[in-house]
Amino acid sequence: MKRLIRLARTASVAVAILFVIVHLTPLTAWITQQMVTWDEEPKGGGVLIVLGAEQNADGTLGLMSYWRCIHAVHAWRTGKFSKVLVSGGPSNGTSLAGSMAEFLRAFGVPKADLILEAASTDTKLNAAFAAPLVRSLPGPYTLVTSDFHTLRARHCFRRAGIPVNCQPAPDILKRSNNWRHRWHCSIVLAEEWVKIVYYWWNGWI
Repeated sequence: MKRLIRLARTASVAVAILFVIVHLTPLTAWITQQMVTWDEEPKGGGVLIVLGAEQNADGTLGLMSYWRCIHAVHAWRTGKFSKVLVSGGPSNGTSLAGSMAEFLRAFGVPKADLILEAASTDTKLNAAFAAPLVRSLPGPYTLVTSDFHTLRARHCFRRAGIPVNCQPAPDILKRSNNWRHRWHCSIVLAEEWVKIVYYWWNGWI
């Protein structure tokens, strides 16, 4: 019994130390900076590829999907892109790609310039299903996804034969500026590293 009590105390102290480190240091931002890929924007033309993330039960965009679309709107307004491909499969009975396209149209992206990939349910499939849709279009290809996600997403697209440039949407680097959000950010990063290892183990990146 005493051993269990000591173990519980040790675990409690370890969690408390971890909590303090995550909240009071720039650890989450530093880890994200090691994962993120920043490429130069193309000088003109090309395709903007926007990856979806989560979707709310009512079909509206979740937080990560929202920020990716906002970043895509800013990129589109530079006038450097001829097409926008949105990628995200069915969720809660509705198409994530459809919700993303609706959002982008509301902010001025013409319907004729939008391409929907509405079957993928993970990053590997984002790349696999988007690849045949963009191969017939002139590049370069610019990928918009969350900052922490660029490492895995870029490798998936290159494995699928699409050499993408990354324009990360601020996410962890933005939220971690507020110490109250850093614990949740650390959980997101931990989940992403598990996925990176899983993808690497399966030869997908």
